[in-house]
This record gives sequence, structure tokens and C-alpha cells, in this order.
Amino acid sequence: MKKFFIISAIMAVLGLASCNKEESKAIVGKWEATTIEMTIEGIKMEMDIAEMGAGMSFLFKADGTGSVSESVDGSAMTVDFEYSLSDGLLTLTIEGDSESIPVTIDGNRMSMIMDGDILDEPDMTVKIHFVKK
Repeated sequence: MKKFFIISAIMAVLGLASCNKEESKAIVGKWEATTIEMTIEGIKMEMDIAEMGAGMSFLFKADGTGSVSESVDGSAMTVDFEYSLSDGLLTLTIEGDSESIPVTIDGNRMSMIMDGDILDEPDMTVKIHFVKK
């Protein structure tokens, strides 16, 4: 019985490790933002990012680094970061400051969900949808 428990525990740990590796592999690549959903004080809006004259993309490298590029009306900015992804929680570290953002990845689609705590706006939720390029 003791052997069975030890083998089961090892298998569970290996299974969790492989899930995290698969999750980390799934995010590697370039992701372009397509739409943004905002809920402010119960009012929901959905906007197409390109129609807004804006753009956003994330580049996640296999070594745990990446960059985010944003553009608005022809003005662009790129910021480098370090990241980790575990159990659907993406932690980005930019210039020593870290923020954890819930993400879902389904094939070539990803969504980031930021609530009032992350945004410092208690009655706001933002969900950004991405497609992998």
C-alpha cells in the first residue's frame, strides 16, 4: 500500500509538471489583440481594436522573456518583460514590478482578464482577446 501511495504521488507530480510545461509552450509566440470587452459599473461594451485605430501584440519567448507592443493613432511603444505561466495565471515582471493576470489559452486563441484590483478601478473588468500569429 505504501508503494502504491508513493507511485501515485510521483505520477501526480509528474502530471502537474507536464501540464505546466504544456501551458508554458502554448503561450510561446506572437499574439495580436483582436477585441476588447469592458464592463464598467455593469455596462458591457465590446470594441474591435483595429477599428479603434489601435494595436497591441505580445511576443512570448520560450526563455521566459518577451515584449508587449502597443500603438495608438500611429504612435507606438514596446516594453520588454519577464513572464511565467502556471495554472492559468500569467505573471509579468516589468522593471521589477510584477502583476498576475488570469489567462485562458485555447489553441490559437487567448484571453486576458483584468479586474478592478489589477486596474485600480473597482467597478471595471477588461477582457482582451488575442489570436496567435
